[in-house]
Amino acid sequence: MNVTDFFSRNYNEARAKFLDAACVAKADITSLRHPSTGPAGEPLFIDVARIGPVHAEKIFLTISGVHGVEGFCGSGVQVGSLRSGIHKALPKGVALVMVHALNPYGFAWLRRTTQEGVDLYRNFLDFSKPLPVNPVYDLLAHAFVPKEWVGPVRKKADKAISDYIKEHGENAYMNQVPIGQYKYPFSVFYGGHSPTWSNKMFMQLVNTHLTGVKAVAAIDYHTGLGAYGDGQLLCFHPPESAAHDRAEQWWGENLKSVYTGQSVAYPITGGLFQYLEKVLVDVDLTAAAYEFGTRHAKDVMNALRGDNWLHTYGGLDAPQAQEIQKNMRDAFYCDEDGWRNRVWEQAVAAQDTALKNLADNTGIRSHD
Repeated sequence: MNVTDFFSRNYNEARAKFLDAACVAKADITSLRHPSTGPAGEPLFIDVARIGPVHAEKIFLTISGVHGVEGFCGSGVQVGSLRSGIHKALPKGVALVMVHALNPYGFAWLRRTTQEGVDLYRNFLDFSKPLPVNPVYDLLAHAFVPKEWVGPVRKKADKAISDYIKEHGENAYMNQVPIGQYKYPFSVFYGGHSPTWSNKMFMQLVNTHLTGVKAVAAIDYHTGLGAYGDGQLLCFHPPESAAHDRAEQWWGENLKSVYTGQSVAYPITGGLFQYLEKVLVDVDLTAAAYEFGTRHAKDVMNALRGDNWLHTYGGLDAPQAQEIQKNMRDAFYCDEDGWRNRVWEQAVAAQDTALKNLADNTGIRSHD
């Protein structure tokens, strides 16, 4: 099989490939229509494929496109897994649930955010409680997304960021900024003020597929952090928890906790897996976000800044629009065979490991 054929050039192609592969695998398919449309007015969907026993006590869950434009990677892994026959090798009592394009708007429009302008991975909070405060944004929110993308205003904004890093250090900057913020809708890593549409749909999917089961293994595919083509399984389970120990047993040295300073990512607020841990209280959840490196961190950050500027101040008819959208795609998807092959090999190995340990009950409690 040609790995390149698993991946797609755009959301429409990715969805078509996923649905075709799911149909061939005789999966039960559910499609949730998004309230918005794509760039050509086409409908957008979260598609869910389920294969395996209706009353399975164990679920292997994979998720793509939480961060929209990052869906190129996860979709390719999901399509390839189905075409390669992952469903034929499911252990007894295990069902496979694939959530394709959880943020279809961002996937179609080459954005990391939802149609509400929200970073979905920072949106799974209890919004009835006071929202987290991130004081860095009081200083840098407007610098991240200046009113002008070229010229003296942009240069002043870049200098403000540079000056902050010089004063506080790169580590302090990178530890604080990606956590998220809930005060400046126009700026980066904005977690919203209420649950987004994709958030609500995911809650429905959890109720449908994960309620009442005994164990769940979950992999959520992301891109943009780390060295080119290098994959790292990120653990959001609290250190010293049974779930963290279990994940470490399963995936070994390639699993890195976001709380130890050893991973390419950092602790966040409102994460999807943090939500799952809260609602699946009687379930043995073993979860990891699989992050694949693309471009230099500064290029990725500037792509995010440009995207926010475009949709806040510039408009899609701005002279810089085409370049900014290309930068977004390039920052989160490397359209190169070498990168795709490396991603595929690492993703398949992690999936095989998860399925084997799920079947063997490695670290999973007895529910008798």
